Amino acid sequence: MKTITASDIRQVLTQWALGNLTESQVHAWAEDRFCTSSYECESEAANEVLSRLDMMDMNLLTSEDIPVLLDALSSPEYLSILANYERQVDI
Repeated sequence: MKTITASDIRQVLTQWALGNLTESQVHAWAEDRFCTSSYECESEAANEVLSRLDMMDMNLLTSEDIPVLLDALSSPEYLSILANYERQVDI
């Protein structure tokens, strides 16, 4: 089983922010890794961010959300960061 690290996720988010990956590519990457027997996340924060990327097509996640995902990825308060951000989003 391969471990998905915060660094792995950070690299994907950075490549997306730079325009080197599309939303579809990021989603496919996450979809291939989230909740499978082939991968596990190194931390709960990494798992939570990966889950957001896996559901990005349903939750309308865009590149504008990258900074908060990066913040959540490196914080013990990841759930609070994500919940507070999601409450502020106005669709």
